Amino acid sequence: MNIQEAMLLISLKKKNIYSIADLGRCLNLSRQYLQKYKEKELDDEQIHQLETFYNVNLKYSLNIADAIEVKYYNSGIEELDNKVIKNPHITSIWLDKELVRKVWKIKDENTLKLISMPGDCMDGGETPIKNGDLLLIDTSVKNALISGVYAYITQSEVYKKTLLFVCRITQNTDGSITMIPNKKEYEAFLFDEEHLRKIDFKIIGRMIKNISELD
Repeated sequence: MNIQEAMLLISLKKKNIYSIADLGRCLNLSRQYLQKYKEKELDDEQIHQLETFYNVNLKYSLNIADAIEVKYYNSGIEELDNKVIKNPHITSIWLDKELVRKVWKIKDENTLKLISMPGDCMDGGETPIKNGDLLLIDTSVKNALISGVYAYITQSEVYKKTLLFVCRITQNTDGSITMIPNKKEYEAFLFDEEHLRKIDFKIIGRMIKNISELD
């Protein structure tokens, strides 16, 4: 069993989300080592360490049919994708199908993607999202009819390029939207429909989970 297989099995058994980096910390292995040797077989002592730490039995084979692999978001825009997946510590995560379909009510698991939190506007309040946190988003959601945390892109009037943002959004009855940062140093701001068109505002997905909360 290699560390990728162990990560999948532990995630399925615990019905939670774990990354290769999580397991690496348990085994005192660096991220650089994990990226280079992630397919190397674990020895008996390492497997025992994981079983003890996570309180699971790793002595049976994996059932890939019970799992879903989620990869990084790809917009097709080079400068944006470099920001979305800048220096990723992992290439994907594995989720339990039951968790996705029955708990999160996701109809199509292929719409789930990963992005990195850009900036610190959400780093505050009871549920802070720090700059660089790994976020799970549902890309099937393209509007903010239900208030929540959304990833969106705009065209910068100053830099003439596409920019990625994540913020809490409330859509108002007149078609305008209100951005509500978690961090108290940032004020809420409102965009009317005309301004949204001007900056080519597009929602790319609703945040389902901050993966980095599990670190």
